[in-house]
Order: sequence, then structure tokens, then C-alpha cells
Amino acid sequence: MSLQEALLPRVAVAAPAAASYDVLLQIKVSTLVKLGAVFILGTILLTELLYIKHYGLALPTISGTWVDPPGSYISRWCVNVGCVIFIPLQFVFYFVSLDRQQAKAKLLLGMSVAALVALSWVGAICDETKDSCRGAPLIHEGCAVTFFVLYDIFIYVTLKHPDNRASCSQIMLQWTCLITSVLAKFQYLNLPIKIIIKILIRKYLPSSVDPIAIPEYLDVIAVVTWLVSYTITNCSAYSIAITRSTSVFEGHGPSKRSRKLALQSQDPDGIRGSVACQTLILGSSLIGLVTVIVSYISQLVTRHVCVFLPYISDSFVYPPGDWFSRWGLMIFSEGLAFYCYCVYLSDRLSNVLGKVSLLLIGFVSAFNMSLVAIINEDENIAVHAVAAIVFFVLFDVYVLVSYLSTSQSQDATAPRSQPLPSKLLRALEAALVALTGLSMIRFAFPMSRDLKDDGDRLCGGNFDLDVWEWLNALSVIGYLLLKYRTIGVSLRLSVVGPAPR
Repeated sequence: MSLQEALLPRVAVAAPAAASYDVLLQIKVSTLVKLGAVFILGTILLTELLYIKHYGLALPTISGTWVDPPGSYISRWCVNVGCVIFIPLQFVFYFVSLDRQQAKAKLLLGMSVAALVALSWVGAICDETKDSCRGAPLIHEGCAVTFFVLYDIFIYVTLKHPDNRASCSQIMLQWTCLITSVLAKFQYLNLPIKIIIKILIRKYLPSSVDPIAIPEYLDVIAVVTWLVSYTITNCSAYSIAITRSTSVFEGHGPSKRSRKLALQSQDPDGIRGSVACQTLILGSSLIGLVTVIVSYISQLVTRHVCVFLPYISDSFVYPPGDWFSRWGLMIFSEGLAFYCYCVYLSDRLSNVLGKVSLLLIGFVSAFNMSLVAIINEDENIAVHAVAAIVFFVLFDVYVLVSYLSTSQSQDATAPRSQPLPSKLLRALEAALVALTGLSMIRFAFPMSRDLKDDGDRLCGGNFDLDVWEWLNALSVIGYLLLKYRTIGVSLRLSVVGPAPR
């Protein structure tokens, strides 16, 4: 097997011989749900062990282990990634419910996705206001309650399906998970349940154990166990795949919207639904842009930064800017990695080693962007600064190399006369690439940190470097917003499964 075949697997799908699409990457949902479970439960276990190492043997609430570093950093990263892994599973559940002719399937889909979005904010906004995390207890608990309540409703309605393929023991396990999760909700009654626990249980527990932690841990374990059990027993024939096709929607009169997102494809080859990869990249890029702008404005309103111009990272230190950055920049970094992989799949250059090297540069750049998101400059300036520099340098190199390689291939195949819109887009791309390259000059100068005398407002350092940082960040996002269309509507993130009944 060649290196390209190893990195670009074409996995066989149960489909007719004349399949209208190619599968470029495929993951069984049974594998995906296990991976998500490892991220969520592994995060809880790891942060608990780190808490014990720091404070001694104890059992605090889950959120209590996410307040101090490194537990706070791990939770911000892993909870977000875990939710991103679980969200595609909800679309698989949607198609399973369609097969069973369940009423209001789209409502249930929206409910389960909204629950996971709320959970992703639980990792971004911690449960205490101390300087190590600067969270908001009310918002944190509100997001947690939203997730558990919405997902319990979703589980209950799903388990009422008469066509459950699980065995009797598996059905009992799934209902036990639901009952356990519902009973654990009594912790939200707060004062009454605490009184009951203290009276009936407290004398049997050591003082280092928080009584509310017990139902909280049981709740999370029950929901994750249900997810794994239900997925394996009911959705084993499904997979999530990146596919390339120009004919999946042919003959069905697709609207422009359906080419971007299709939830009821009638394709006979096995694609139940799909979303254009370029749509996901556009969404994550816009989230990154909005995060930077909203964080900056929020810090202006709270008078934590100077009006013009601080370092971008100065907007990520105090609430609510730090909450937005922990969530939005994590989504942006995931979209960035996805973009780099889609470019790799779309690139038909013969230089395999060059393609793989460029892909690795993009992945490392995206990972460092995620570190910038979860660790602000006030928490650990060394890690934050190094991660920011590595991100900018590597992605600037990625942009420059991509532009030069595509320019050579396009110049060799492009017609002599091109329409004006194409010329304007090429000129805009060249301008963004040039700006990205020029922005690298700032790394040749020492970076400094100044604080205004009037309070604690962060005002960056060298004004010229601040400007170049903003220009570099905006040029990177602008490049993604310009180039996402080159992925093409035929490259899609798809749910592959059995034909509708």
C-alpha cells in the first residue's frame, strides 16, 4: 500500500456497484461513540486524579475539579471536543427515528443538539469566580441543567420506540440509565436534597466527600453509558464519512439550501443525509471572527482593555471575553483542522510528501490555536505566547505554500482570458496572502507588555506589533472565508447507513 493510499483510505460501503460517490474517510458510529465517551469520562477521571494529587484524597463535584489548572485547561479542551464528537451521532439517531416513523423527529434532533451545545459551554465557563478560571456559577449550572434535562427527555422519547433492536438485558440497562439520570436530578432541588443527604448519609461519608458529587457523577455516567449502549445496539450499521460526489442529489431537484444541508436524501447508495464540508468551514470561520470581535467589544464595555489597540489576547482575560474565547476559538481551531484535511482531500497534486507535510503543518497550527483558546495570557503567559506564535507562524507558512502551489497548477491549466470576478478573487487572495506574509515581520521584534496606570486595563505592548497582530488574525480568517468555496459542494460530511424502510 502506498503512502497516499494509507492516508486517504477508500473504504468499501454496502452499496450497488455503480455507487454515485467515493468514501474518502469513514468511521463507524460505534467507534465514534466510544471515542466521545473516552473524552468525557476520561476528562472527569483525569481531573479528579489531578485534584487528589493537589489537595489530597477527596471527592468534590465534577465542576470542582475544573477550577484550578491543569484541570481547568483539560476540561475546556476535552469537553468541547467530546461534544463535537457526539453531535454527528444525533443525526444518526434522527435517521433511526425516521425509519421508525417517530413523530417530531426534527424536534428531537434539535433538542439533543441544543443539549450538547449547552454542555460545551459547561467546559468553557467554570463554576467559580476565582482568578484561576473566572467563571460564573449561575451560567455554568444553568448550562449543565439544560443539558441533563433536555437529554433526559430525548432519551425517554427515544426509548419509547417500539422497534428497539436491543436484547432484553440491553433494554433494561438503557432504562436503568434513564432512571438513574432522572433520580440524580434531585440534586437540583438543592436545599431539600442536601438536608436529606446530610441526615441520612452524611454520617457514613468522610468529610472530604461532597454529598452532591455522588448523584452528579452517577448522572454523567448514566447518560454516557446510555449513549454507548443505544448506539452499539441500534446504530451499528451506520457510519460518519467524508464523501465526494457530484450526483448524490441529481434527479431530485435540489434547492441551493439542500446542497448545503440535506437531512432526507433519497440516494439509493446509502447516504442518508449530508452537509457540505464548505458549510462547516464557513460556520467555524465566522464563529472565530465573531468571537474575536465580541470579546474585544465586551472588554471595551467592561473597561478591561484600551480602546485602540490592545493585543487580541488581552480581550480573552476577563469575563465575558474569556468565556467566548474558550468556546468560540475552540470551534475555530477544530474548523481549521477540518479545513486543512479537506484541502488535503481536494488536492490532486502528485507530490504526496508535500501534501502530507502541509497537512501536518495545518494540524499543528490548529492544535496551537486550541491552546490559545483554553489558556489565556494571565493564566500562563509562556504557554499562551508560545502557542500563539507557533499558530501564526505555521499557518502563515501554510497559506504561503498553499498559494504558491495552487498558483503554479492554476497557471498551467487556466485559460488566457478569465472573467472579471475570477480575476478579482485571485487579486483579493494575493492581497491576503501578501498581508499574511508581511505580518510575520513582527516576530523579528521583541514583544512587551505594558499596563496602564489607570486601573488594570490591558493595553498591549508595542502599538505597531498590536496592529500587525490584528492584521495577521483578520487576514487568516479572511483567507478562510475566501478559500472555503474551493472545497466544492461535492465534498460532504455524510451519514452512511441502510436504505430507508
